[in-house]
Amino acid sequence: MVAYHQPTNAILVEPFQSRRDVHRITAYNDIMKRIHDNQHHVDLQILDNEASTAYKNTIKTKWNTTYQLVPPHSAIRTFKAHFLAILAGVDRSYPH
Repeated sequence: MVAYHQPTNAILVEPFQSRRDVHRITAYNDIMKRIHDNQHHVDLQILDNEASTAYKNTIKTKWNTTYQLVPPHSAIRTFKAHFLAILAGVDRSYPH
């Protein structure tokens, strides 16, 4: 899962096992906990249109956040560019 927190300019990443809600919601809660533990909050969550009802309910009820749906893969494209930029700066001797 990739999350961008605009006020802190942070890109947060949380791996999860599958796209099933049990894994996706756990990853989302971990990211939101990291944000809240650092005294920040989220007003608006932008999601791809694959978000399930349970996932959207978690956003609204547990975290008191609104959401907006956008076409899939928008955030993934941004993260991929960021991650590739990081990898470009890794020393050639770094194990891969």
